[in-house]
Amino acid sequence: MTTMENKPESQDGELVFYEESKATDAPPEPHLDAWKVMIIDDAPDIHASTTLVLKKYRFENRQLEFINGYSGEEAKQLMAAHPDTAILLLDVVMETEHAGLDVVHYIRNELKNPFVRIILRTGQPGQVPEEDIFIRFDINDYREKSSLSRQKLLTSLTSALRAYRDIMALEKARQVLKETGNALKKSEESLQKAQALAHIGSWDWDIVQGRMSWSDEMFQIFDISPEAFDGTYDAFLQLISHHDREKVANSLQKALVSGDNHFDWEYRLTRSNGQFRTVHVVSEIYRDASATAVRMIGTVHDISQQREHEARNERSYQTRIAISALLETGLEPLSMTRQLEVALDIILTIPWLAILNKGSIFLYDKTNQELVLTAQRNLSDYLRTACAKLPMGYCLCGRAAQTRKIVFSAHLDHRHDITYDGISAHGHYCVPILSRSRLLGVLNLYVPDGHPREGEEDAFMTTIANTLAGIIERREMEDRLRCAEERLKNLAHHDPLTGLPNRLLFIELLKKNLAFSRREKWKLAIMFMDLDRFKAVNDTFGHETGDMLLKEAGERIISCLRECDVVARMGGDEFTILLPEVIDQNKLGVVARRIIKQLQKPFIVDKNSCEIGTSIGISIYPDDGNSPEQLLKNADQAMYAVKKEGRNDYKFFQDPKEPKKTDSKTQKEASGKSNHHSGTKPKKKSSPKAKKTPNINSLKKSTGPKKKGKE
Repeated sequence: MTTMENKPESQDGELVFYEESKATDAPPEPHLDAWKVMIIDDAPDIHASTTLVLKKYRFENRQLEFINGYSGEEAKQLMAAHPDTAILLLDVVMETEHAGLDVVHYIRNELKNPFVRIILRTGQPGQVPEEDIFIRFDINDYREKSSLSRQKLLTSLTSALRAYRDIMALEKARQVLKETGNALKKSEESLQKAQALAHIGSWDWDIVQGRMSWSDEMFQIFDISPEAFDGTYDAFLQLISHHDREKVANSLQKALVSGDNHFDWEYRLTRSNGQFRTVHVVSEIYRDASATAVRMIGTVHDISQQREHEARNERSYQTRIAISALLETGLEPLSMTRQLEVALDIILTIPWLAILNKGSIFLYDKTNQELVLTAQRNLSDYLRTACAKLPMGYCLCGRAAQTRKIVFSAHLDHRHDITYDGISAHGHYCVPILSRSRLLGVLNLYVPDGHPREGEEDAFMTTIANTLAGIIERREMEDRLRCAEERLKNLAHHDPLTGLPNRLLFIELLKKNLAFSRREKWKLAIMFMDLDRFKAVNDTFGHETGDMLLKEAGERIISCLRECDVVARMGGDEFTILLPEVIDQNKLGVVARRIIKQLQKPFIVDKNSCEIGTSIGISIYPDDGNSPEQLLKNADQAMYAVKKEGRNDYKFFQDPKEPKKTDSKTQKEASGKSNHHSGTKPKKKSSPKAKKTPNINSLKKSTGPKKKGKE
């Protein structure tokens, strides 16, 4: 409140505010600043009188601080130094008639100070019309010094201070608003930047008015300009992918009528370039007193990169699983065809691949230079026949084989050389299976019609083809090794000339059959054979003829035996026969005579006739021994006994300590009319031993050793 020493009076109709101008000697509170009052006048006594009148003046319990100047130029300097001056008591006429008015112009136009309240005082009435002063300049009051009483001065001062106070309060509020606005603007800019960086947009849906307002990032996410979006619910739905549009609409409607105010869901957008974007939406629903939804606000987070990263990781995981499964099956003991069928099943079940459940694998036949259909799944009968063998460059698979590059087709086109009525629309990935530059085959997979070619699929197909190449090469190598092992094993256990078991395999089989005979208490027989007059054939016709004769001799011996009997070539012209499960040993003579008869027949070798015979010694388990060595030795001794007595006959082993056995000298079997080991009793007859001269025939040379003294 403003105070004065004495009670003011009313003069010239002007009101002096007593309550506000009542003087007080109370000192101002130390925390309050003084009001700056600048007195500009070229008359020193005006300064003194004005200061005297105002020295105890208080406004809102704040005293006055006086700043004195005596010219217009000094006033300009002082105002520039004290822009926070509240009141300027300014003389109009000083060094010039318009010095005061020039100061006003300077303050308002050059210093840009609209706040200081200016009270013009002049000692020359009528010098400047009052109307012009108020119209041309922003001043608070204009007084003639002769009429400016103490009361009028205090009233003008109080009015000016009140105006200054209100103006400064407004200015302070404006500054606060400006700062708040700047901070808000910065906050909004920061929010927009943060939303852009995080790909998060915000939205507000006035459900009652049916209008949506979006942040800038919302338009970026939806790839639409603000002008192209009318803010309606229907316009919003049209921006959602047609795959998710109905689901989103149903979910929204359900959320609005339910009691749940929190809404959280995920859907895909269709952008202007046709690409899909995945967004995650979090929102809150606001309801009125009747629980009716009136407003919905929320955020939209573009999580496309996150979902793509997750999908890429999932595809990578599935790819690793598939390749691991392929490699594991490559270790299984499967045939090549079965191996490729299993591989095809694995490839066709990879979840992320956009392929049909249909495909095939071809292997390359280098000899005929063609692709051979080796494995397939769900091909029609027509295609299995038509694609059984494909020339290089023919149809899509042939082109992939010829170019050694992936051939892709999104549709049935001119490159499909194999078509038929009723064939369904489809596309292909035909991938060459290569080991470095060597072609091994082609992987053929079907894709839906119109499927776009994708780089990630290309890379995966190449990886799968490389894996298949490794499996195929491994299987080929294993097959070669298996064949080599079988050949080595065959060579180790079989005679290379006749293909019959050799001594090693014969003894091994003899041991097994001896064990079986002991367990079942059966008899077993060994025949030891030596060809008669074979040396003469070798000497006369050469070793090649002798070799061919040995091969045919082995075949004739086999023809006289059962399937369970074993014939082996021991070396040179010696053969052994294992006869298991002997029930009646007398039937062994029938077999021996049959063999002798077969070998007595002429051998026609390379247009030459050769005649030989054979001497056979027989030992029986357990009568003549319990071990392979003993049985072979005794059979060999019996064979030498035949040699000594004239050859081309057979004998059972005779232990010198035991009574003589009946053999071919005392009881001859019938000449081949009975079957193997049949029970027919042999007829007695003499066995002439006519020597026959071998005819000249061509046989392969014998590589086996010859025993001396057997001819």
